Amino acid sequence: MLESKILEAKTNPLVLEQVLTEFKPLVVSISRKYFLVGGEFEDLLQEGMIGLYKAAMTFELERNVKFITFATLCITRQIQTAIKKATRLKNVLFNEILDDDKVLDQILSSELNPEDKYIVKENSQKFQADINNALMDEEKQILKLYLANNSYEEIANKLNLSKKSVDNKLCQIRRKLSHLLKENRGK
Repeated sequence: MLESKILEAKTNPLVLEQVLTEFKPLVVSISRKYFLVGGEFEDLLQEGMIGLYKAAMTFELERNVKFITFATLCITRQIQTAIKKATRLKNVLFNEILDDDKVLDQILSSELNPEDKYIVKENSQKFQADINNALMDEEKQILKLYLANNSYEEIANKLNLSKKSVDNKLCQIRRKLSHLLKENRGK
């Protein structure tokens, strides 16, 4: 029975390796449904394998759930968490760029792990300079308000613009930032 094999995998590394190999196609299948900005498929696959490992190590037969159902849930959640973390770091980076030292201090005192803090700190000055050069003052204000979760209407009211103008400027900002990210990725 598969479930008893999973239970044995908790204490037997060889059986665990067999389980991970046997269920890798499931991880590949789930990973293909997702996209990680700035990442590669292998990154998602690795996160999925971590989810599969966690599933194998925490599976409980007494819960009357099939392992494949439990593993699918664990794999999916692990991948989604990785994507959310990457997105959160991206937004932290944009906020840092716009709010200078104030936000950088908040980031460095936050719950990010030391490696993420180092990466954010190391890249902040270059990205800040690039974005400051690429965006006009009004575009910076719009982006800052947008990243603070203001609606188009709220941004329009605060800056005395039309909603259509805010929409057009956000499209311009996206194009400029996309171009900057492509340039930086190529270096």
